Amino acid sequence: MDKYHKINVEGQIFQFSFNQKKPVKGWLLLQSNDDEYLIKQNSFLFRNVYPRKIYQSDIKLSEYKLMNPFQKKNTSGISYIGVAVVVSAAVRALIPAYFFFGNINYPISIGIGIVNILFLWIIMIIVFSAIALFRKILLSNVIKKLNGDLALIGKMSSNIPLGSNKAGVEGTDKKMKIIAFISLSSLIIPITIIFPFFVGLRAMGILIAYIGSIFFFNGNYASDGKRATYEIKILERENR
Repeated sequence: MDKYHKINVEGQIFQFSFNQKKPVKGWLLLQSNDDEYLIKQNSFLFRNVYPRKIYQSDIKLSEYKLMNPFQKKNTSGISYIGVAVVVSAAVRALIPAYFFFGNINYPISIGIGIVNILFLWIIMIIVFSAIALFRKILLSNVIKKLNGDLALIGKMSSNIPLGSNKAGVEGTDKKMKIIAFISLSSLIIPITIIFPFFVGLRAMGILIAYIGSIFFFNGNYASDGKRATYEIKILERENR
């Protein structure tokens, strides 16, 4: 079993970019005086519930931080969705519908419905895991080109929502959390549970996972410019 020791770090979280234009996706830079920590965060979902892995590099990355990464509206995600819709419409005209959809679950079978749901969720897990791995390899390669190295040092827990414009000491208002939860549930449940329960998804499952990654696995973060205290669990050196 891995052993950790806890430290409290007061600092500010930023996105960072190696070209000062496009933020590095899936990673946040926690700057605390002379120390820097790289937080692995691909999704804003459950950002203040589950511990995030913490890495460090032996080169300074503060010069690459973005003070206001969303000063210019980013519409790339919307553009990608538009392209996906157009391409999928063209593909549907050339490829039979059964390639995208399986059989309709009627008469209704609970067993078949559960299998359909699990199939979609497995596809989503595979797609999200592949994206996370790609982002880690990409960052590691860039740091190596700068004559540095990326190393896992522990994990971080925080009751402060990472990845919102309320990432300061006061956190997020409880009312806003409830509204956000209801909004997300009303979007996620129909698409990932109700719909696949009644209709088997084949290639359409990949498209849903791709669109889901744009909205829920984009690694976006907006800093409000405030410092906060974070609890970091440092992995004992012999266990790294």
